[in-house]
Amino acid sequence: MATRSRIGVEIDGHKVLSVYCHNDGYLEGVGEALQEMFPDGTNPDEVLDYIKEGDRSTVELSYKAWRNEDCPPNLNESVVDFFDEDDVFIEYRYLYTQEGQWLVKSSFNFPSTPITFLDAMTVEE
Repeated sequence: MATRSRIGVEIDGHKVLSVYCHNDGYLEGVGEALQEMFPDGTNPDEVLDYIKEGDRSTVELSYKAWRNEDCPPNLNESVVDFFDEDDVFIEYRYLYTQEGQWLVKSSFNFPSTPITFLDAMTVEE
């Protein structure tokens, strides 16, 4: 069974552009892969280019590249809307902020409120 997640980037004054990721959404999967690909301090425009590729099967593989499917990103009007969106199938939400930092929130487990990814990994250990 897949652990689904959403990966977002903060744009235009606190709006969020995000994509669905089907597999490995937990902290040690998508979370670590995103931190490795885009460490804190990365220019948010690099993350935005990644998000613009559309929904993903895995962090590394978009549906466009895998099955030639066009699955464009979602736009939330605020960071709060992104984290509080009611979708029972999304277990983790990852957000790259305009300040260049990853935040994470889990729908069912720890962390239940948005905290930095690095703080989440420290507490989980």
